[in-house]
Amino acid sequence: MKAYQVEWNAPATDLLADAYFRVSDPNIIWPAQYRADRKLEKNPRTVGVELSEGLWQIIEPPLKIFYEIDDDKKIVTVTHVDII
Repeated sequence: MKAYQVEWNAPATDLLADAYFRVSDPNIIWPAQYRADRKLEKNPRTVGVELSEGLWQIIEPPLKIFYEIDDDKKIVTVTHVDII
């Protein structure tokens, strides 16, 4: 059961698409994103690290994913993604 809804904003989605072209095996991107999304749906505060007030990070190799949490709406918004 999902406690939070995970949404990727447009810039993060574009960066994720770009990541497919930056890795030697693009087939590793989708599973990493899937694993991160499932973890964030359950409890985004226990699976990530707060970098600064309101900005969180989860690492799901090969992705480093930055996100924000709206507890009132139960939404996690992915704002940036990069390759580690």
